[in-house]
Amino acid sequence: MIQKNFYNMTSYDNLLIIESFGLWDRDVAQKCFDDIWKTVMQCFPDKSYSIIYNITEWELSTPNAVRFWQEKFVLDIHFPTYLVYVVGKSKLKQWSVKRMFNDSTPCEVSFFDELREAVDWLESKGYHMSNSAPDHRLSLL
Repeated sequence: MIQKNFYNMTSYDNLLIIESFGLWDRDVAQKCFDDIWKTVMQCFPDKSYSIIYNITEWELSTPNAVRFWQEKFVLDIHFPTYLVYVVGKSKLKQWSVKRMFNDSTPCEVSFFDELREAVDWLESKGYHMSNSAPDHRLSLL
């Protein structure tokens, strides 16, 4: 598990769960992206994986952070198959995340109100967290 002031990450066999909180600026977005990329290259270098972002405690991002993510979502990198956001009941958070993507985003993006809904949906697609322990390789990052 990676624990930072603005996010936590836990890796499972084919699933990465990220909990985001606080107000993000470009520096926080860059650090999170760097940690995601290191985790993906270490834990999922040659296999399909998905990400759940739990952003129920996130307080949104500055315009520079939004532009940063927009730039990253068009890169030719090892993207997840599914990128799932848990937004709670916040339509503002859902709208904020949607504006970071465009038609060429190379993964399916979905939104759920509750973490359990997101986990159940991904488990129906073959991605699991409940039957495996967290991947402790993250502590090496």
